[in-house]
Amino acid sequence: MDLKDYQLGICKHDFWFKSRSELIKSLFLKAISKQKKLKILIIGVGVPDNEELFFLKKYGDLFLIDNNKQVFDFINRQTYKEKKISNCQPIPYKDYSFDVILCSDVLEHIKHHDIVIKEIYRVLKKEGSFVFTVPANKFLYCGFDKYYNHRRRYEKKELKQLLQHFSEKNIFYWNTTLFPFICIQRLFINKTIGGRYKLPKIINIFLYKMLIFESKLINNNIKLPFGLSMVGYAKK
Repeated sequence: MDLKDYQLGICKHDFWFKSRSELIKSLFLKAISKQKKLKILIIGVGVPDNEELFFLKKYGDLFLIDNNKQVFDFINRQTYKEKKISNCQPIPYKDYSFDVILCSDVLEHIKHHDIVIKEIYRVLKKEGSFVFTVPANKFLYCGFDKYYNHRRRYEKKELKQLLQHFSEKNIFYWNTTLFPFICIQRLFINKTIGGRYKLPKIINIFLYKMLIFESKLINNNIKLPFGLSMVGYAKK
C-alpha cells in the first residue's frame, strides 16, 4: 500500500489492495520450485499487508528494501530477517544472493528502471525468480499516476525488452474487470483525477471477487487480452 493511501485511511481491506496481495501470493507460488528454505528479497515494501509477509516467511527468510524509512514503522518485526534503506542503484547485496525477488508496483516510480532490473538480475541466484506487477497502457497515464509519482505505465513489448536477459518471461494482464470503466473515466471524464477513494462495502466485495477470479485464471495460465496492470514472473 502506498503511504499516501494509508494516510488517507484507504485500508488493506480495500478490494484492490486485498486482491493484489492474494495475486502476489499466487504468483510467488507459481514462480518457485519445491526446494529448501528460500532467501526472498522484497523491493519497495510500501505499507505492507503483514499477513502477506507472514505468508512469504513460511517459505524462507525475508529481506526488505525501501527508500522511505517511514514504511518500516508499519512492518511487524517478526516477519523479516533484515531491512535496508536504499534506492537499489545498486542493490546493497552480493551477486547471486536471492532465490526470489518481489517488486510490486515499484518500477514505475524509478527513473532508471533499467539499472534496477540489471541489479535484480545480478543478485538473483541461478534459476532464481523475479515476481513483479506494474501499471499497464501508456495511453492511460494521467493525474492518477502523477498523484502516486509514477514516471510511466508499461506496454507489454517494453516490459519484455526490459526483461530480455531473463531466460523465461511470464506476463499476464490483470484488472480487466475495471479496464473499460477506468478508460472512460480517465480519458473522457476526468484526466486530472488523483488517488484512490473508499467504495461502498457491497461494491468493494464485488470487485474483490472479480479480481480474485482473474487471479485464478492467471494461476491456470489463462491470459486475458487487456488490463490495468501487467503482472508475472521471470526466471534467470
